[in-house]
Amino acid sequence: MKNSTKFEISQNELIKYRGSEPYVTIPEGIQKVCKGAFRDCRELRQITLPESVLEIEEEAFLLCVNLIQVRGGDHVIFIGKDAFARTPWYRFYSENETDWKEDFLFIGKVLVKARRNLRKAIIPKGTVMIAADAFYERVLLYEAEIPSSVKSLGGWMFFSCTNLRLVSFQGSVREIQERTFSGCYELEQVLIPAGLEKIGVEAFYECTN
Repeated sequence: MKNSTKFEISQNELIKYRGSEPYVTIPEGIQKVCKGAFRDCRELRQITLPESVLEIEEEAFLLCVNLIQVRGGDHVIFIGKDAFARTPWYRFYSENETDWKEDFLFIGKVLVKARRNLRKAIIPKGTVMIAADAFYERVLLYEAEIPSSVKSLGGWMFFSCTNLRLVSFQGSVREIQERTFSGCYELEQVLIPAGLEKIGVEAFYECTN
């Protein structure tokens, strides 16, 4: 795939966007949006992801302070930490409780964010990844069921879910990332998946039960 004046591309990876348009469509054939590719693109209001995109790395859209809409990306299976941090789009789904009708926000097969007032999370079958911070400070959440389709977890996933008591894994997740359950003071039971190989730093920090 050839570079253009706006897109710096290496093979199937979008390394950097250098344009200033408010509405951007990533070229078809791109499989990975690399770390910081759109970081601090302050004119960006809408991004359209092609069907070919599978991965969005950490901080890819960090500080896109006018980004209000993310479209497409039906086949995305990985999203890195802070990929959309400090954007209006992400902030709405992080903080809003009244205007958001669904329990979960997805990009492709990645669960990006859970509804703030969710109490019991039954994660849909077919979900491949739960992104970092997806349940961050969901203080009403008391139980979560994670299906066998989930293969990857982001760090800080249940950070400060202060009423979370039970988490059950149905599948074969190999790693629990850093601070996944940190600050879950009421956590009583985690049904660990078969085949777990690694537990990250302070994954259960301040779990006092």
